[in-house]
Amino acid sequence: MPILWSVSLVQDVVTSLARGFRECRAVMPSDSVKEFLDNFVTARLGIRLLTEHHVALHQNMPGRIGVVATKLAPTEIINDCALFAKSQCEHRFFRSPEVLVDGHTDVTFPYFPMPLQYILEEVLKNAMRATAEKNRQAKALPPVRVTVCINESDFTLRISDFGGGIPAEHVPLLREYMFTTSDEVSAGTLGSVKAVDNGHDNSSSFGDFVDLISSTQSLAAPMSGFGFGLPTSCAFARYLGGSLNIESMHGLGTDIYLQLKHFDSGNHTIHL
Repeated sequence: MPILWSVSLVQDVVTSLARGFRECRAVMPSDSVKEFLDNFVTARLGIRLLTEHHVALHQNMPGRIGVVATKLAPTEIINDCALFAKSQCEHRFFRSPEVLVDGHTDVTFPYFPMPLQYILEEVLKNAMRATAEKNRQAKALPPVRVTVCINESDFTLRISDFGGGIPAEHVPLLREYMFTTSDEVSAGTLGSVKAVDNGHDNSSSFGDFVDLISSTQSLAAPMSGFGFGLPTSCAFARYLGGSLNIESMHGLGTDIYLQLKHFDSGNHTIHL
């Protein structure tokens, strides 16, 4: 099918974009680069959603209207993302923290699974990496806790970890592309170039973006290192009419709040 073939073409484009950004960031104002990348990744998300929605409408999938899950259960999405993040963490650290879900754990509502799963995977990978690194000498890792809250207009997910937190001076930089301290680099993705900025990890290589919800992601893919995951997640949240905010207690841990409008609110329109 031509449309499915077109969707598969995005892989090399995104890797090339990340490489090109590395080459031009020294000669372009950072604000201009960030605005371009934010617009680029959100435009690609919109195209991906529209394309897959068109394809899915002809597949008659139970519980779906196109790419919209009519009864999305956030607890199930969280657990699925936690399994993926745990496999990544165990591949690198040989152990991983448990993920506990509390709050409104039984709710369902119509929503897009794709961008939600991408954001959760990035945030959980960050939380698990920080927890494993901060507690290397501990016999047991403290859990990562995800709290679900829903009201008549929106839903909020709070992801809390005990990974040591983030220095206050670094918090404003977390939304900047390529801002990372991780030494982990995928040699097959962007060659031997490493991020050199000083700061907190912003998750995986930009290559992970191409398969927003992909079951083919390799366990050998880096947990962090290129600083695209968190800025992309923030851009996705804004594009979908929500927000992703970071509250850190340096020396203890970090809370990330993902707030999005659900379709049941009746007064929310997403312009793809």
